[in-house]
Amino acid sequence: MGLVWRFRSDLIGSGDVQMLRESEGQLRVRSRDLTLEAIERGHLLLARVGGNIFPVRSHTENVELFFTVSVIALAIRAFFFQPFSIPTNSMWPTYGGMTSEISTAMDRTPLDNFAYGARTYDIISPVSGIVSIAINGGVDAAKQKSLLHYTGFRKWRFGIFPMHFRRYELFVDGVAVPIEVPADFNIEQLLVRKFFPHITSNRIADVLNVHSPEFHHGRRLLGTGVHVEASKVFFSFEIIHGDIILVNRFITHFLPPRRGDAVVFATRYVPNLHPADLYYIKRLVAKAGDILSIDEDMLYANGKLANFSWPMLCNNRKVPPYRGYFPFGSFENQMPIAVEKGNVFVMGDNSRDSYDSRYFGAIPVGAIVGKPFLHVYPFLAAAHAYAGNSRLKKKYAMHRIIHLWDRLIGND
Repeated sequence: MGLVWRFRSDLIGSGDVQMLRESEGQLRVRSRDLTLEAIERGHLLLARVGGNIFPVRSHTENVELFFTVSVIALAIRAFFFQPFSIPTNSMWPTYGGMTSEISTAMDRTPLDNFAYGARTYDIISPVSGIVSIAINGGVDAAKQKSLLHYTGFRKWRFGIFPMHFRRYELFVDGVAVPIEVPADFNIEQLLVRKFFPHITSNRIADVLNVHSPEFHHGRRLLGTGVHVEASKVFFSFEIIHGDIILVNRFITHFLPPRRGDAVVFATRYVPNLHPADLYYIKRLVAKAGDILSIDEDMLYANGKLANFSWPMLCNNRKVPPYRGYFPFGSFENQMPIAVEKGNVFVMGDNSRDSYDSRYFGAIPVGAIVGKPFLHVYPFLAAAHAYAGNSRLKKKYAMHRIIHLWDRLIGND
C-alpha cells in the first residue's frame, strides 16, 4: 500500500486516499490476527486504485525486460562488437571459411565434430540404380547463376536467427534424393570430386564438356555412371563451419586501421564490387599514397617488402601453408599500383583464391566497419590447417596469443 500511496496519491480521489490510509492503519495494528476478509478488502482496493503498480503484471515486466535487453544487444552489435561468420577461404590459413571433406568412414567423435564445427551428412539411396545430378539449362543457369539446380529456403536457428539454405537434388533411378546445405557452401566441387574424380578442375562446366546431360521425368539430369544399392549410404561428407569471429566496431572510430590489419568492410560502399550488400574480410596491405608491386610472389610497398604483420611475413617467405602473393588481376601487367587518396588496398592472405582489390580496386576508408578482435568458434578450425606439423602448430598458437594481446593493449 505504501508503494501505491507514494506513486499514485495525486491521481486517485480523496475518498480512495482516505480508505487507503484507514486500511494501512488497520493492517499495521492487526498484522498478527488478520482475517481473510480484511485481506480481500485490501486487495480489491489496491487493484482498483493501483494502476500499473498493483497488481504486479509479470507479462508486462517480461516484455519490458526483453525490450531493454534487445536494445542493449543491438547497441553493442552496432557500435561495439559484432559476430561475423567467414564463408570463404580467401583469408586462409589465418581465418578459415566453410570447407568440406568426403569420407567413407568418419573417424571423428561427436566431441571432435563440435570442436571443429563439423556436421556430417550421410546420403542414403532409396532404391538401387545409377546416380544422376539435377542441373540447369541455359535460362535457369543464368537466373540462378549456377549449373546445379537448387531451391532456396530459410531455417530459423534457435527460433531467432534466420539461416539461408539450398536444396539440391540427386536422382537414383528417377527417384529424387534431396541434399540440404548452407547457401554459402560450394557443393559443386564436392559433387565433382565424388562422382567425377578424373575432372581435376572440380567444375561442373568441365564435366559437361565430357558428359552430355539427358532429360528424364521432365528434368535435365547429368548421369554419373555410379551404381548404388538401396537403403545404403552412397555419399558421406562433412561440412566444416567457417570461423566465427567478433569484429571490434568501436576501435575504428578512434584508431584507423593500420597496414597489416585484417579488416571487415561493407561491400555496398565499394563502387566496383558486387553483390552490394555483404561484408568481406581482407587484409589492409597499403594506404593512400603507397605504391604496390608483386615480384616473385612477394609483395612490395614503396620498394620494400610489405611485412606489416605476421601473416604478411609468412606469405612473403612462403612459410607453409602460406603460399605467397600471386600477381593476378591488376598486377598481371607487372606494373606498380598507386593507391589513391581516401582509399586503402586490401588483399586476402590466400591470394591465389581471393577476390580482392586486385579485381575490384582499392576501397574507401569509410567502407571499413571494424577489425577482427577474437576468434570465437569453431575451436580447432583454423589450427586444422596445420595438422601433422607440430612445429607450425606451436607457432600458430603463439601467434594467436600475441595477436590477441596486441589487440587488447592497442598495439595492433
